[in-house]
This record gives sequence, C-alpha cells and structure tokens, in this order.
Amino acid sequence: MVTKIMVEVVMRLSSGNNTARRRDASPVSDETGATTLEWVLLLAAIAVPSYWIVRLAIMTLVGHYQLVTTMNGLPFP
Repeated sequence: MVTKIMVEVVMRLSSGNNTARRRDASPVSDETGATTLEWVLLLAAIAVPSYWIVRLAIMTLVGHYQLVTTMNGLPFP
C-alpha cells in the first residue's frame, strides 16, 4: 500500500503537473520583491526631494534671521 502511494507521488512529480515546477519555470511571474521596490521608488520620488526642500527652506530662514539680527544690531541714527 505505502509503495503504491510512493510510486504515485513519484509519477506525479515526474509528469510535470507539479505547481512548484510551474512556478519555478516562469521567473517573470515572481513578484516577491515588488512591494519593497515600490517603497524604494516612493521614497526616492517623495521623501528625498522633500528633505532637500525642507533643508533649503531652513537655510533660507537662517539667512533671513541673520540679516534681521544684523539690522537690529545697527546703531539707531
């Protein structure tokens, strides 16, 4: 009885009807890293430019603050 089941399993595996073989035969349908790639693209498209914009805005504010404090430090005519 056990040998008959084993022979049947071996026959099924060797016939090519195994779903694992079909998945391995088509590497194009492998989407395991798709979510990670989408997050990386979102970070590259949104977060990185936002960082540079905020950094530029802070540098502009610091420059403006330095100008205002310099003007306030001048003697009153």
